[in-house]
Amino acid sequence: MRLPGWLRPRPARPPPLRPAGPLRPAVLQFGYAGFSAFARDHAATGRVSVNLGDYMQTLAARAAWARLGAGPDAIVAIDRDALPAYDGPPVALIMNACFYRHCFPLPPQVWPVFFGFQAKRKHIRRVRRFLQAHAPIGCRDPATAAHCAAEGIAAHVTGCLTMSFDPRPTAPDPGAVLLVHGAGAGAFPA
Repeated sequence: MRLPGWLRPRPARPPPLRPAGPLRPAVLQFGYAGFSAFARDHAATGRVSVNLGDYMQTLAARAAWARLGAGPDAIVAIDRDALPAYDGPPVALIMNACFYRHCFPLPPQVWPVFFGFQAKRKHIRRVRRFLQAHAPIGCRDPATAAHCAAEGIAAHVTGCLTMSFDPRPTAPDPGAVLLVHGAGAGAFPA
C-alpha cells in the first residue's frame, strides 16, 4: 500500500549551521576559469567578451559591506570560478552571482550569505543538502527560487544585489535609462 504524500516520511534536514568564529567580509570576483566558450570565441573571432554585470555584482557587494561598516581593506575578494580552492581566512561571502558546478563545494572557511543567488536546477540538485543547511536562500529571480523549492530548499526572491546601489547624486547628461532583461533567470520578479 502506498502512503499518501502527507504521511510519507520526509528527509531529515541538516541542523542549522553556525560560523565557528569571527568572519571577514568577502565579495566575489570573476576569473572565468573553466569557461570553454571563451576559448572557442577567441579562436573564432580573436576576442573574448565578458559580462560587465559580474563586475557590477562585485561593486554592489562592496557597497553593501561598506554600508555595514566594513572598510575596503577589510574586504576579501574571492574568485567565484576557483571558489572550492579558497584557502584564506574565514569569511562571510555574499553569494550574488550565477553559480556553476565548478563553484562547489565551498571550503569550510567560507560562510555563504545567499542574496541574489542564481543557478540551474541541476546544480541546485547536486548541492541540495548544503543549500538546505544554509536556507533560506535569497534568489536573484523567480525561476531560481522555484528550482530551490522543487528540491525542498526554503527560498525567496531577493532580486539582484545591484538594485541596492545608492541613487546617483546627480543625473548624467545626457541621461538615459536602460532596462535589460530576458526570460527565465533574466526575467524581472513579478
